Amino acid sequence: MRRSIVAVAALALLAGCEGNNLFPEDPVGTGGGRPGSIGGLVTAAGQGVGGAVVSVQSLAAADTTDAAGRYRIEGLDEGAYRLLLRVPPGFDLAPGDSTTRTASLGRGQTLTVNWQLLQATGGP
Repeated sequence: MRRSIVAVAALALLAGCEGNNLFPEDPVGTGGGRPGSIGGLVTAAGQGVGGAVVSVQSLAAADTTDAAGRYRIEGLDEGAYRLLLRVPPGFDLAPGDSTTRTASLGRGQTLTVNWQLLQATGGP
């Protein structure tokens, strides 16, 4: 009788825990080691600039902006990254901007890094 009670109690305890991990591998807010991403916009005069290439220095990770100027580089681990922008023909960097940026990415985090360009002016 006593063994039956213990067995029933053990089964009830197991059934009550089904689907609920009391010690999750991914505590809320930590990202749990999931890769992160960096994305953003490249714009000129408020309009997206397509054809700009954003890459991560020392990694084979890059993306080309779409017609709306959006890019996204995914699958990045936690750490600091140096981003490089290749400005498309017909555009220049906005004054004070740079083709390189540094971004520090946390586990599972998504960062936004934007660039501002200007229409290139003609002339020699």
